[in-house]
Amino acid sequence: MSNNKLKAAARSIAALALAGSFVCAPAPASATETPSSPADRQRLVSLAHKLEQTPLDPALKDDRAWAIEWLTNVPDIAVEICSEPLGGLVQSKYRYAPEIVVQDMFSMAAFQIEHPKSATDLAAQQLAGVQGALKVYRAILKDKPNARSPALDTLLQTEAMGGLPDFARKAWLACAAHKAKK
Repeated sequence: MSNNKLKAAARSIAALALAGSFVCAPAPASATETPSSPADRQRLVSLAHKLEQTPLDPALKDDRAWAIEWLTNVPDIAVEICSEPLGGLVQSKYRYAPEIVVQDMFSMAAFQIEHPKSATDLAAQQLAGVQGALKVYRAILKDKPNARSPALDTLLQTEAMGGLPDFARKAWLACAAHKAKK
């Protein structure tokens, strides 16, 4: 996937998050679809953690494209993208919003894989997504100290005060309520 196509996919995901929430997975698997392999699951988890450290590494471009494609098509991992837990990031014009939103998605998928007993706990998934997104934000700021986002700075403050789990849970509940109205 070219860099432009990758950015377009990330922007599409961010735009969908702005519209409310969506599930990043196809309809339930048919009898002919094969669940994700352990190797692919481990690849996704490893990539999610690498991106938390070096989110702008151009060497990870192809891996990021693979992960977007894989997560979109795999029948047994589903993440619900919701803009609320990202505290207004999606509505902002932040330059790195697509990378942050995509990391939110990857972190939620990695959480499902690493914590299968909690895989259906959507509030815990959302928290994992926000935590991964904040790790990416911190890594971006190490390389680009002027790349600040007011929305993400507020989330960092919430996290520093120990309020991130409660914030993510309430934000997810607001998203779920909004989705139920549709």
